[in-house]
Amino acid sequence: MTSATRTRIRTRARRAAGPAFLAGALALATACGGGTGTSGEGGGSQLRAAWWGGEARAERFDQIVDGYEAQLDGEVTFKTEFAGFDQYWPRMSTQAAGKNLPDVMFITERQIADFAPALLDLQSYVDSGELDLSSFSDTYIESGKYDDELKMMPVGATYPTVQYNQVLFEEAGIPVPEGDWTWEDFKDTAVQLTQKLGDGRWGAQDSGGIGTLFENFLLQREKSLFEGSELNFDVQDLEDWLQLWEDLRQAGATPPGDVTVETSSLTFESSLFGTDKVAMFYTSHNQLPNFQGFMDAPLGLAPAPQGGTKNVLMIIGTFMSVSADTSNPEAAVGLLNHWVNDSEAIDLFGAEFGSPASQLVSDQISEGADEALTALLEYGHEAEKIAELGSPRPRGGQEVETIIASANENVASGAMTPTEAAETAYADAEAAIG
Repeated sequence: MTSATRTRIRTRARRAAGPAFLAGALALATACGGGTGTSGEGGGSQLRAAWWGGEARAERFDQIVDGYEAQLDGEVTFKTEFAGFDQYWPRMSTQAAGKNLPDVMFITERQIADFAPALLDLQSYVDSGELDLSSFSDTYIESGKYDDELKMMPVGATYPTVQYNQVLFEEAGIPVPEGDWTWEDFKDTAVQLTQKLGDGRWGAQDSGGIGTLFENFLLQREKSLFEGSELNFDVQDLEDWLQLWEDLRQAGATPPGDVTVETSSLTFESSLFGTDKVAMFYTSHNQLPNFQGFMDAPLGLAPAPQGGTKNVLMIIGTFMSVSADTSNPEAAVGLLNHWVNDSEAIDLFGAEFGSPASQLVSDQISEGADEALTALLEYGHEAEKIAELGSPRPRGGQEVETIIASANENVASGAMTPTEAAETAYADAEAAIG
């Protein structure tokens, strides 16, 4: 989830023929003259679209936007922005406070409470056919609603997994993980990898600061991050999580704390896993094709380590939303429609955010799927059998994940013990949602 920390901005001013059904968006663009960004050449509207991720994702998503722009006869262009997952949300919060959200943004159900007032209700566009969700199940469509308004269009579902580098496992002479395994198994495997690989390489990347993975740990204990507007775990749960990752660091299973802190904001391509410095990465299963796209070593997926009293994987949804303040809602909603219904866009998007929400998308990408995509789809199919939704985030809930990330860094850097970091973070988390 950690990826690009900078923003990339593109400005285009192309002129391409567009279909007649986009006339409404074009007419409004001409009338308004500008979007939330600056005006495009020739008086056209310039809108913004934002997501989290690295360079490889940005290149594909840019191509999807290019394809949509080509249909708009040059009257609407888009600036695109991306940042690492942990940096994306504070940036969006700042922009929301200033009523300057991107016209189109990616979001998850975990952040919806913080952003819902600033997002457009998409239902009227579904009713009119401008946003075609006919290939989506009712369950997926309902998952995009907040306070009975369709604030989000679902695009995928992800599950925790351990992504591994097959070449490094082969070099170390250690079998790749298969079937159910525990946190102790994960630790033992990572320690053996570090010992065998040597040369500044480690068994696993430190994922202790990723809030969604902490919540999967809580679900295994039959708890969750939140229940309503309150925390649904104890200080001891957080201390156990921080201690787990500190034990991994101290055992040599993961890089030392200073290395983790220094590399926490790197792009996917520059990350420790992306540069063959670690053999395993506890992450979300949708990342496999993204990493495989730029890594030479074949990659694989293993189940997330299990612990506690319940064998469970947390399902995490990814959605697209439109700013309520956009100057051109038709063009912004049109990008959403293009994303999930245009054949070329579907090929580019693939299973970027895990198991597709649209049956049309799923059917198309399954045809001729490569090894990485097939592994992703198969893992998602198996994960669904033990999947549970994470808890909805109350207002301030996203800040709790930032607090957890800071707590892990405080322990990794030696600034605090797991006990101190847990107590401080828990108090800060209560204040954030209080």
